[in-house]
Amino acid sequence: GAAWRADGSGFFYSRYDEPVDAQFKAVNYYHKLYFHRLGTVQADDVLVYERPDHKDWNIAPVVSEDGRWLVIYVTEGTEPRNRVFVQDLAAGSGAVELLPDADGHYEFLGNDGERFYFHTTRDAPRGRIVSIDLTPRKLNEIVGQTADELDAVSMVGDRFVAHYLHDAHSLVRLY
Repeated sequence: GAAWRADGSGFFYSRYDEPVDAQFKAVNYYHKLYFHRLGTVQADDVLVYERPDHKDWNIAPVVSEDGRWLVIYVTEGTEPRNRVFVQDLAAGSGAVELLPDADGHYEFLGNDGERFYFHTTRDAPRGRIVSIDLTPRKLNEIVGQTADELDAVSMVGDRFVAHYLHDAHSLVRLY
């Protein structure tokens, strides 16, 4: 995956190291996240995030709408659960393990400063909407699980547009 920096100067993307086996038969391990600045060659790309202690992790970037945060999704295999780390692009600091436990599926919806909103299956197999602040890192329920499956959510301004599956048809609710 790739995610553009808000100023359009380049994009974040994930990749493996170049293969050393010319026949491409080796297994790929150690997925990494890089930043490519437009107008430069790939050899000059900056390594942004890696986990040499977890060879099977896959990494994917998202940039928040305000351009301040790099949201890093971490998955392992085909598990429907993921971890979420964030990096403050304005401060240039390292990644913070916001949701490190892979205890559900998390989809980043947006943020308000250091408060992040997610559509998640954690403790809600049909889905719910939660928030979490950088400090303290406490998960807060915004919209609880219902009898209907929460299929997709968009954050528009200070509202959530939630798409549910209800009796084999779509249902949209605003929160």
